[in-house]
Amino acid sequence: MTGKPAALDNAAQLNIQRVSRKGSLSSYVADQLAELIKAGSISVGQKLPGENGLSEAFGVSRTVIREAVAHLKSLGLVATRRGLARR
Repeated sequence: MTGKPAALDNAAQLNIQRVSRKGSLSSYVADQLAELIKAGSISVGQKLPGENGLSEAFGVSRTVIREAVAHLKSLGLVATRRGLARR
C-alpha cells in the first residue's frame, strides 16, 4: 500500500472507552490516544476522527478533546492542520 493511510471513518473503530474516572479529563483522553498511537492502532499519517466524533466517543466536551490534542501535539505525537470549512 502506498500513499497516506485513509482517514478513520468512525471513532468506534479505535475501541475508545468513555471517560468515567475523576481527575483531568484531557489527560485521560490524551493518555488513551497516545496508547493507541504507540500500539499502532493509529498509524503514521492517519487522520484522527474530528472533534465531534472524538467528543462523542469519549463522552466529553470538544474543549477536552482540544486540550488533549494540544498535549499530544506538544509531545510530538500528532500534528494538527486547520480543517476546511464545509459550504
